Amino acid sequence: MIPTPAPIVPGIPRRLVIVRQDHLALYRYLSQRLTDVANVEVVLDRRQAATPAPGETVAERRQPLARRERDRWWSFGYRLADEVGAEPGASGATGPPHA
Repeated sequence: MIPTPAPIVPGIPRRLVIVRQDHLALYRYLSQRLTDVANVEVVLDRRQAATPAPGETVAERRQPLARRERDRWWSFGYRLADEVGAEPGASGATGPPHA
């Protein structure tokens, strides 16, 4: 049984933990451990072959992973992303906005 995720809290960015298909035990473990963490959802990667839709290229569908994320994906079997697919911190922001 997959645990019910924690509620969404407004004002806190929603994060996804995407687990490789061949790491099902890791997916189950993280789903259970992070079930009470607000705005975090663990998902199993559903991508198949890199076949683009008609009129679309692979580059249009996916952005290359940053080195740290690529290393985490291949070494540990998961990666982090925000809900719309951008990498955490990809905006270049290093802290809160200045007033």
